[in-house]
Amino acid sequence: MTRTHVVTLTGLVAALSMTAGGYAAEQIEQPSTHLHPRFTMPDGGHPGWIDLPQYLEMENPVEAGRLLLKESIAVGMDIDDSSQVWEQHERFVFGKGTVTAQEAYAFMRAVRVSSPGDSAERVAYLVYFRRSPTIREMSAAMMQDIYFCANALKNRPDIMAARPTHVPAIMSLPYVRWLCPLQPELKYDPELLSGSDSVKLSVRPLVGAHDYCRRDLDRCGARSQYQWVTYLATMPAESVRCVASLWWVLGIERYSEPIED
Repeated sequence: MTRTHVVTLTGLVAALSMTAGGYAAEQIEQPSTHLHPRFTMPDGGHPGWIDLPQYLEMENPVEAGRLLLKESIAVGMDIDDSSQVWEQHERFVFGKGTVTAQEAYAFMRAVRVSSPGDSAERVAYLVYFRRSPTIREMSAAMMQDIYFCANALKNRPDIMAARPTHVPAIMSLPYVRWLCPLQPELKYDPELLSGSDSVKLSVRPLVGAHDYCRRDLDRCGARSQYQWVTYLATMPAESVRCVASLWWVLGIERYSEPIED
């Protein structure tokens, strides 16, 4: 590990542990979306609340992290609550395969003895938390251009997306037990690769609907449209691997027409 890398890692760890600063004193305006507010202020003795997925689905995680911290303080939330502790498990079923703690620890050992690389491309990582990160911790990571993915579930490892250079700092966070890359092969059933005809598939994203998602699908040869929380994409079988390799893709399944009542 070079001295330059050590300095960079030290700075990143410090940034990930940042404090709330002067956000509490800032005045904020009530935001609105096409569906509902991102947060509500306290009213008549009732506490305010935030809609966390809206922050996690914003295209710019740096701005999202700044807003999450500032607006959580404004509505009176405890930004240092770390009371939700997760039970340790050794094996998880994910998509079409399994992920073990041993595999994750092997990946982490490899990162510690070698440089993580300087690729500008994001990578999705399965991250098993020791506990839920606090709002302060989550916003600090987001402000370093790290995604927490809104579609992750609590009964399996969560998912974060970051550049490889961020991995050593993420490994050192107090709420992270282990992490490993989300491999493309876990995202689809191999039977989708059979045949040569175009198939209609459901592509579930880790993030919201953003322009770069549509561009990535186009590049893979998939014609797509966003519907509710997924992309409906028509593509030849050979495009499945390309789509699965996209960092923001959580899973690919054969599309089933909804059953009408």
